[in-house]
Amino acid sequence: MIKFYRVTPVSVVFFRDPRPFSAGEQALARLQFPPRLTPFLGAIRTKYLQEKAQGQPLSKVFYKLKGDLEKISIIWFSLMKDGTPLIPAPCDLFTDWKTLDESRFVTEKVGIKGELKNPRVPLFNPHKGEALKDAHYLTPEGFAKYQNGELPSKGEFFSLDQLWEFENRVGIGLSPGTKTAERSKFYRITVARPKRGVGFLVGVEFGDSVEPPEIFDATFTTRLGGEGHIAVWEKMEDGFDVHKTSGYLTKFVALTHIPLKNGDSPLFEIINWCIHKTDIVSGWDYSKGAPKPLLKTAKPGSVFLIKKLKGARSPEFYEIRFGNGITLSVVKDMSISKNGQKFNISKFKPQLGEPNTVLVANNETIKNIKIKNFRSFKEIELERFGRINVFIGKNNLGKSSALEALYLSANGTDVVHPSPLWHIMRRRGLASEIQSLSVEDALDYLKAHFFYKSADDAYVEIATSFGRYAHEFVFEEQAELSDLSDFINRHQNLSWESRRFLKKLEIKGKFYIVGILYHNKSPSVLLLEDEKTSSYKIAFLPDSRASTDYFKFFLDTCMLCESSHRISEIIKKLEPELDEGVYNELKASLSEYFDEKIKSIELSFADLYVNTETARIPFAMLGDGLRYFTLHYLVLNLRKPSFIFFEEPENYLHPKMMDSLIQAVIQSRHQIFIVTHSIEFLRKLFWKAKVNEQDLKVFGFYRLSDGVAEIESYTLEQAYISFNKLEFYLR
Repeated sequence: MIKFYRVTPVSVVFFRDPRPFSAGEQALARLQFPPRLTPFLGAIRTKYLQEKAQGQPLSKVFYKLKGDLEKISIIWFSLMKDGTPLIPAPCDLFTDWKTLDESRFVTEKVGIKGELKNPRVPLFNPHKGEALKDAHYLTPEGFAKYQNGELPSKGEFFSLDQLWEFENRVGIGLSPGTKTAERSKFYRITVARPKRGVGFLVGVEFGDSVEPPEIFDATFTTRLGGEGHIAVWEKMEDGFDVHKTSGYLTKFVALTHIPLKNGDSPLFEIINWCIHKTDIVSGWDYSKGAPKPLLKTAKPGSVFLIKKLKGARSPEFYEIRFGNGITLSVVKDMSISKNGQKFNISKFKPQLGEPNTVLVANNETIKNIKIKNFRSFKEIELERFGRINVFIGKNNLGKSSALEALYLSANGTDVVHPSPLWHIMRRRGLASEIQSLSVEDALDYLKAHFFYKSADDAYVEIATSFGRYAHEFVFEEQAELSDLSDFINRHQNLSWESRRFLKKLEIKGKFYIVGILYHNKSPSVLLLEDEKTSSYKIAFLPDSRASTDYFKFFLDTCMLCESSHRISEIIKKLEPELDEGVYNELKASLSEYFDEKIKSIELSFADLYVNTETARIPFAMLGDGLRYFTLHYLVLNLRKPSFIFFEEPENYLHPKMMDSLIQAVIQSRHQIFIVTHSIEFLRKLFWKAKVNEQDLKVFGFYRLSDGVAEIESYTLEQAYISFNKLEFYLR
């Protein structure tokens, strides 16, 4: 059970730095801000204890309820302004564009038997930070832009001064025995006063056997922090949708302090990080009535680029969808540990009184999609995708259209196809040269390959959870014809790749533009009239909006139908972006299909070669199944987080090779979308996914009427139970 609370200080709050402190002349009790989680976790646990005690001394019920207290944890913690959560700004937002080297990474000693040194691997996507020096906190919209490699806009970030006022005060120590003031024990403190509408947002998880008191569903008060200050906890009734899931994680941003401690279970290797100076946290030992040992920590806003350790199981994490539609993934109870010369993110179970931790995870997955006026669909929405997603259904129900929409909207670079639009329209049979009697026919021909048939306007919108903007495609007919030179001069925002492409086209002849397909207001496809032949040409401009952080790839049988030489060229383009050692692993997968032992697989200038003990076999001479399997296998081993789209991967594969491909799908780190018509493939995939505890979802396309699809979704467990029903979709 998870409940979200708006926590508002009655006046001010004081969170003292946990380092040892003695009151006295010139003594300063330092404020720790942003605060650690311990005061908030302690406040909600103490309130639970008080309500259950019903007036009894807390010491009498503490040990009886200790198990309940351990099951109360925090899964979300942030500032809040006017109902909007505010997330600590990731520290790589402050990076100076001119100094993209290890100078931005911490190199100080951290006190866990080694130094926290930069591993000399650059961040995937450094941000220009000059404009964001006052961006101490981001809204969910601003943070989603950050995750997407964009800079937050004005109104999507706040400085600390916009949220809090800090006041200096003087305190006086009390005698432990008499609880009276001691004149010699003056000290100075700094308290934080929230500005109007500012407080904290705390997400509290109550374990399965914990029954929260009724007051936890209303409004109550607790002490919060030091100096006896009070805060009001108000339960948030709606605006948050939370569910547990798993996925492929590549990056963490700390919402809270993250302790540096050894002895925990490592899950991820830290490839690189960008962190502020370290801080100190502590907890409270209830049994001893004394503080727990100090722990050195990374501060909120620290950034960790990670890679899952071989054999480690990905942690379960929480997907939180806020009222504005933004979805963020968080994982709790993580620490930084050291193994030899490497640092890891490890799972740890905090003991009672120890600080809980929360990190926002870059779960590089598409979680949902909404499509309007695209291909088969007038409108469709699919939600809660898993890491592996399977689309099934009879022919002509829109499965491929959904797959193509996902491919177009995935924020990644296609390492083979410079224009994803060209790829999906070409595979549908769109000819680049159109012999037409009229311009109207040519316009209709192009629009029919992309837009829903009865759409009032030539307009498509594809919106996903991955990225903050919807993908908008608008086709405009040109009333006044212009040539390519005029077009280049009028569109100053064209990328240099597009300019070069159009300049080359100009050399071939005189072309007039009769229609333009815009992608998010940038020209993407041109319908051109050839002055010399009076025919029409479709020109696809290179896609310059693709992210360099991620890859995407759409693979179908059309690629195998092309010449073998073309497939070899595709592999050559993939080769620089593959994981290390992939050819050795491929050799092991292919060896059982050859009579002789495979000595090596090498990529030469002309082709990919399989070298056995007696022969050197060109890729072009392999059977269709081996070539198709090889292409799938290499795509599944791209080195960056990737979105992979397979249409009918079972084609050309006999059962044994199908097993090998499914094993590669299971072992892959990427998010995968598959359209299949094979019951055998589906049964084998389900079994492997269940054994390996994979996050697999099935989407059954049942009916398509007037552009509206009827689709049923299944988790892996539900799909297992309903397999006979799923067979109906495939027959």
